[in-house]
Amino acid sequence: MPVSARGERVRPAQRLTAPGRGATNILQAIGFDAANFGKGSKALYSKSRCVWNMAPGDESESPPLVMVHAKHNDTPGEKPFAVRLDPDTMTYHRDDGFDLEQWQADLSARARGKRGPKKGPTMTEEQAAEVLGDKVGTSAEVIQILRDKGATKDNATDLVKRLVLAGTWEQWHAPVKNGATYVGPPDALKKKRAEVADKLQKKLKVG
Repeated sequence: MPVSARGERVRPAQRLTAPGRGATNILQAIGFDAANFGKGSKALYSKSRCVWNMAPGDESESPPLVMVHAKHNDTPGEKPFAVRLDPDTMTYHRDDGFDLEQWQADLSARARGKRGPKKGPTMTEEQAAEVLGDKVGTSAEVIQILRDKGATKDNATDLVKRLVLAGTWEQWHAPVKNGATYVGPPDALKKKRAEVADKLQKKLKVG
């Protein structure tokens, strides 16, 4: 049990739990086995008032994180959801498009020793340019748009780099504190620059 600076034992109000390795352990994040999720978790689980289980949503280096409200003594439980890291701001944002049921099904298959064929790159530069069209988004948003249309994470990241190098798309970092990096076709990105500049001018006038 945690100890305060004065040497007093205190009961943790909230606790965030990460899994052990393997599909079987990760699958315990949700459902009847939620209390067994974290390594050595049972004692801490019983003492905590609120427990969130956090599990990787895929096998990539920076996966979405599945958040499960495993214990909630003082409030109604939240439904499971996923969050995804924005590499431009290094903050996590809720990913409402994450397929929780498919995630559970994939883990269950892996836990039984079954694994489907690994998906390879399925998108060309021409297809990626067509998918984005005349839209502009942050680097993370564009990568996710490509992934939603069939590209793997590595494929989508590589496509953004190649299309920027080819001049099909441009990349621009907004000149503000914690500003995002935007990607898109040159004409569309020009409009985005003007939009950001207009917002900055308005802020300066107000200030």
